Amino acid sequence: MNKLLTSGTIVALAVTVLITGCGDGNGGKSTPVAELAPTPEPAPTPAPVPDPTVPDPRFELAARVTDTWCVESFRVVSGFAQGTISDPEIFNDLYSEFTPFSGAKSIVDASLDTPVELRAYSKPWCMPELPAPADLSEHILCKMPNQERVSNVLGLTPDNAVGTCRERNEAAFEWALAQLTEEELAEYQANGIPIEFLDDQVVERGGDWLPLAPRFTPGNERSYSLSSPSLQTPYIPSDDNQSLDGVHYCTLITPEQALYWVLHRGLKEDPGQCVAEDVCLEPDLEPEGSCIFFFGPTVTHMCEEYRGPFWDQDLSMEKCASRGGSYSTDRCFERSEDIAILDSDDSGFIGTCDVACGQEERIWYMFSEPQGTNAATEFCFTPADGHPLLQ
Repeated sequence: MNKLLTSGTIVALAVTVLITGCGDGNGGKSTPVAELAPTPEPAPTPAPVPDPTVPDPRFELAARVTDTWCVESFRVVSGFAQGTISDPEIFNDLYSEFTPFSGAKSIVDASLDTPVELRAYSKPWCMPELPAPADLSEHILCKMPNQERVSNVLGLTPDNAVGTCRERNEAAFEWALAQLTEEELAEYQANGIPIEFLDDQVVERGGDWLPLAPRFTPGNERSYSLSSPSLQTPYIPSDDNQSLDGVHYCTLITPEQALYWVLHRGLKEDPGQCVAEDVCLEPDLEPEGSCIFFFGPTVTHMCEEYRGPFWDQDLSMEKCASRGGSYSTDRCFERSEDIAILDSDDSGFIGTCDVACGQEERIWYMFSEPQGTNAATEFCFTPADGHPLLQ
């Protein structure tokens, strides 16, 4: 039997089986009695089809990266590398609730085992299409001391120049792109919406920084820009290591949200804004008072109601005082006289903003149009005719 060996594969030729015998009626000649066909190549195994109900493990990895995102962000904005301040010398305090986080401050204290203490809070995810774990996050707030403060208090020389929040958003997308397969990367490069990273939106007060989120803004010819809110204050030496002097706060896109963009949202015809499917508010829940305050980024007054079960009157009054606002046990709807004093053009509430959900739910009522280019409440704005509490 003849055989041909080609590139490591044995290909069998057609085989003629010969039988030699006497009295076969052919004068002793050999007679072909059977012919075998070539051996067929095995069918290729089809690639497994991803199960849409199974979480993508890359999002779980992204969540673990987010846990230390503020530490790496501190190194970038402060300019202190691992060799100058090691990871064990940095305490990364991750908060699970927004209200305790809102009152916490970063610390620099040479007498502590961890002389640099950061405060971090990640907002729950906003990726409704994915069957991903519920502990993913959309963006993360990092409260960090600035370079001047760390240098003066700890007597250290920085390794690099002061960085920006923008650099960390760029890093999040670089990380996300590195997780893609060759096919996914080619798809995003061919059809995905590119991101232009803009300079940070710098505000001067903590109360103005806390409610803001990183903003995806549509541009021309299928492009989006992204910028981060940032609170930056100069360092003023004092005995109070927990003061607001010398901070560099950033609100950043998380690796989860960046991965979601390059895999899903950025491939849509119209990504829109990130809006969770579940309804935040509890229309039947009586609020624990209200607070009228001035919100600098939009140059307008707001009325905030404290609706979640977390709030009692003392906590509501304390929160309002931190905003420099006017507190009342009345609902926002019942404070028309107070509102009229602040806004003579008042024509009723124009919309709402759900700034916190769950146990600490708070709702802002807007009664005048946001001003300027930084319309900060757009990320959560619901028109009056689309909100159950304004029907």
